[in-house]
Amino acid sequence: MVTVITGGRIERPISVVQSHFVDFEHHVRQKVHPGLALRILSQERGEQRIEQTVKMLGLTLKDELVVRQLPDGSVLETVVAGTNLGGSIHIGFREDGTNATFVYLTVRVPAEGWKARVAPLLKVGLLLAANQTLAEDRRDLEAGNYYPKMSEVTVEPLRTRSTLAT
Repeated sequence: MVTVITGGRIERPISVVQSHFVDFEHHVRQKVHPGLALRILSQERGEQRIEQTVKMLGLTLKDELVVRQLPDGSVLETVVAGTNLGGSIHIGFREDGTNATFVYLTVRVPAEGWKARVAPLLKVGLLLAANQTLAEDRRDLEAGNYYPKMSEVTVEPLRTRSTLAT
């Protein structure tokens, strides 16, 4: 297994960033990742199936992923079919100041067959790709291009103070 870990700070609140990382309709519509072809296969409560095609090291890699948001707010993308079967991406989040979020990615890809022979090169390619996609997400979020769906927004009741003397 080849594993890379990376991360970075995004200047948006954690709830917005977490929502962004599971909103594949937005990613497809806005072409957040120009080098990545995404197709939504299915969406059910708590789980999405995504087809992802990318060019890496001169090869076209196609995978089917199951995407779940975990109870702690992190996201787990598991490869269930394709070139990287058995691989995964875990995306974690933590608040980093008032309106910022630190995002960390852990990418795991099985290194069997030809991948075992090029594992060091694969690791470099995975790290570059992970950093690039994180930078694209950061640009999209910090440019104000993303707003969570209203169904995902928690609205606090308006508290008013009576101006009448009692």
